[in-house]
Amino acid sequence: MGRGARGARRYPDTFSNNSPRRHRYTHTAALRIAEPYGYSIFDTLIVASALGANCGVLWSEDTQDGIIVDARLCIANPLRAVYTEQDGL
Repeated sequence: MGRGARGARRYPDTFSNNSPRRHRYTHTAALRIAEPYGYSIFDTLIVASALGANCGVLWSEDTQDGIIVDARLCIANPLRAVYTEQDGL
């Protein structure tokens, strides 16, 4: 199976037809998110799961920091250093 959304679209029965409703939602949402944001299907499954759980922030060092998905989920990098004027930078 391919790692991108195209690969996942080729095998929708693997994920959705015999799965509980929440898994079908997660898979469908992941496919919807994958292409516009350019994430792999694996990353978008995590993002879709966070959306399904009504999370406001998804902490991940593997995805782009500061992206807001569906106007309700912010992806934040926990390893990003925050500098202010007080730090002298």
